[in-house]
Amino acid sequence: MSFLQVLILIFILFVLSRVLLKYSRRDISFKEWLLWSIFWVAVGVAAVLPKTTDLLASQVGLATGRGVDLAVYVSIPVLFYIIFRLFAKLDKMDEEITRITRHIALEDSEQDDKDRKD
Repeated sequence: MSFLQVLILIFILFVLSRVLLKYSRRDISFKEWLLWSIFWVAVGVAAVLPKTTDLLASQVGLATGRGVDLAVYVSIPVLFYIIFRLFAKLDKMDEEITRITRHIALEDSEQDDKDRKD
């Protein structure tokens, strides 16, 4: 096992510990925990056994020995999907902040009106 593979495995163990911590704190759901765990285990397998990506690449029709290409082809759409989800979540949070701010402003306005009448 090369030095780089060891570093990658150490990093993966660190990330998996963070994912487990987030799950134990209920910051992420079981589904999210399972998805991230499977992803990082798969990255670990690909780092330790790089020929597995070549095997998968040949199964989906890519040229033999092009496992890294498969990883790139899969990761780009996944990254775009994650970016889409982040933008959707940010839009939802922005709407919630606006709604809460309006609610607080109306309550403050009503309180100011009461204070002026008294």
